[in-house]
Order: sequence, then C-alpha cells, then structure tokens
Amino acid sequence: MTKYVAGGDQRVRVRMSPSLNAPVVFCIPTGQIVDVDIIVDGWAKVNFGFSGPQMIQDNENNLPPGFYMFAALLTPVAPPVVVPPKVYRNGLGIHFLASHALAPAALKAGCRDYIFMDDWDGARWAADALGKTNAIDGKGTVMFRYWWNHWPSYEECCARLHLGEDKRIISIVTNESEHLGRDDMVKAIHDHAELDIRVATEAARLGTHVAVGTFAVGNPDITNPAICKALYDYYAPFWNTFYAKTGVRPLWDQHEYSPDETHIYNTWEGAVNVSDRKIYIYEQDWHETRVKFLFELCGFNLESGGLLVSSETGIDKNGKGGYIGCGIDGQGALKWAERWFEIWKRPVHDEFGHYEPMPKEAACLYQGTDAANGIGHWGSYFVGNMLGDLSPAFNHQGVTL
Repeated sequence: MTKYVAGGDQRVRVRMSPSLNAPVVFCIPTGQIVDVDIIVDGWAKVNFGFSGPQMIQDNENNLPPGFYMFAALLTPVAPPVVVPPKVYRNGLGIHFLASHALAPAALKAGCRDYIFMDDWDGARWAADALGKTNAIDGKGTVMFRYWWNHWPSYEECCARLHLGEDKRIISIVTNESEHLGRDDMVKAIHDHAELDIRVATEAARLGTHVAVGTFAVGNPDITNPAICKALYDYYAPFWNTFYAKTGVRPLWDQHEYSPDETHIYNTWEGAVNVSDRKIYIYEQDWHETRVKFLFELCGFNLESGGLLVSSETGIDKNGKGGYIGCGIDGQGALKWAERWFEIWKRPVHDEFGHYEPMPKEAACLYQGTDAANGIGHWGSYFVGNMLGDLSPAFNHQGVTL
C-alpha cells in the first residue's frame, strides 16, 4: 500500500465502485491521509481496514467491501526524511603500513579504530575482532587503503578496493592525490572528485562504503578562493545529497597533522580574513582542524548525514617526523591526544545556519607497523611502543549532540 493525501475544496467523496455514477459511501476531509492498494483507469482502490478515516458522514458500521476515490484528487505522501543520529564517535586509533603484526596489541590496549595499507586481511581481522556488523555501527572504524603507483582508473578502484566484499570496512579511494597532476589544481580537484564520486556511488550500490578526499593538510589549500570554489562545485553537492539519495552516509577523509610538538597547545584565536571573507578561527584551524573550512568556506552542510575520518593524524614536523622524531614519549603522545579531543569539540558554522561540532567518526595515528618496518623510512613516526600509554585515548567517549 502507498500513502496519499486527499485534495479538493473541503471534502472528498469515497464511492462504492470506480465510477462517477457509483453511490457515495461517505466523504473524508481534505488533507486526510489514505492507504491506496492500486490505481487503475484513474480510480484508486482505498484500504480503510487498519485505520478508518475521520468520516464526515459516519457510515462505519455498514460499509461495502470496496472503497474508491478519484485518483486525480490524491497526491503521494513524500517519505519522511531520515536524519541520522548526532552521535559522533571521534575515535582515535592506529594506521598500520603493510603489516598488522601489532594490531592485536593495539586491540588489547583498547584500540577500536584502524586503517591498513595493502593489508585486506588485516582489515578483515579487525572487523572480526571488533564484532562489527556495518561500517558505521558504533563499534569502531576499520579502513583499508591500497597504495597506487599511478593515478588509478575507475575499474582498478573497483577491483583493488574490494568494493562490495565487506560492508564493515571503509575503503580509501586515493591518498593525497597520488600521481594526479597538480599543475592546474582546480582541474585536479575536478578529476579527483569525478573518480571519488563514481567509486562512492558504485560502493553504495553494492552496500559498502568508501571515503573520498584524503587530502594532505595543506594541499590542496582549502583557504584559497579558487580551491574553495572548486570544492564547492565538485564535492559539496555530493556531501550534501548523497545520504538522502542512497541511504549511505558520505565519508570525507582529511589528513590532520600538527606541524610541530607545541602547535596543538597554542591558545591564539580571533577573526581573520580567509578566502575573501572574515571568519573566527583558532590557531589549530590552520592544521589540526583545517577541515572546518569545508563547512565555513566550501558549502558543506554539517547536517547532511556525512561523517569525517582522518586516515593519518599525529605530529609531522619538517625534518623531524612524528612523536619519536620530536623526542615525545608515550605520555607526551597521550597529552597530545587529550588536547586533540578537546579542540575537536569546538562548534563551527556552515552556510546553512548550523553551529555545532564537526561530525567526526575517527582518526588514526600514523603509524603502528611492526618495529622492523616501522624503524625504516617512517621510523620517526612509529607509535607501536606507546600503545599502553595511549590506552585512555583509545577508550575516549565521543560527542553526542
């Protein structure tokens, strides 16, 4: 049955059979919602068996078996808009490169948020260990990333990202625009968005999720007017309408690093001109919470149903690297994490009149690969020896609005 609302001047006739010559059984008021079984030749067969109408002429005790209404006087009732609950986990976990050898130790420490590069088995392991039933189920976040040595095609993404294979895992389309030409950044964003959205649409059709974007902290520069317009034109419509169209929540991935060991504690705040407009910002908005500019400058709606993830976060100091490179131990990393949670509670504006914290699902500290690989090229970022100290951060409670 389909619900319709009755139109007309004041009341609408219900007849015994589908004919203007059929006797009128009773009338219902304009605006009454009715259940329609079928419409044939301009007549709607109406079912009053479960919830009788508010009848102007009460014939309730002597009704014939069939009720018909002139279909031109009926309008389909739009389905209610389902607004996802505003519960943002804001979890903090670990990014594992090519090996999940230390993932069980992270799980023991309470870690519930993971990303695995080139390790689909690791992602499946984490989804099993967390008892996940869906990508967004409140139990944790599991992401998978494939390392491309070239700019991938749509067909390659569908195959390498395991689209449709496991609804519990979020796949990352590309990483920091790997191998996409940057001579014309506006065109690069257009091309990136075209691939992202096509892959996300196919993933949704198959019942799975992908995260789009995955931009570096400062590249593209989302404080640049031309870049803001490109994001407004090519990505904001996807973010704002994808959930309503597909029932699958869009996911935006943004890398969020501190530029050094002290920046996250800076207390400066004030109104400044950014991308040709004046907005109020905190010092961390230039780096750790830079994604806020998507909402304040690029047309993203805070209440679209979309969620933010960060496949890489932590400290990234030029010439030094991560926590180890900056001489920070496990307790120092925990202190950084506590401040990170604090700044992510700040409300932001969007262009739709909303003012609330950003919809953050999870972020992953870079990186937790086993020591043999971790003390290689990315050794100064290794956090695998800090899991016990970071346990309180792994068990952080999110934001409920």
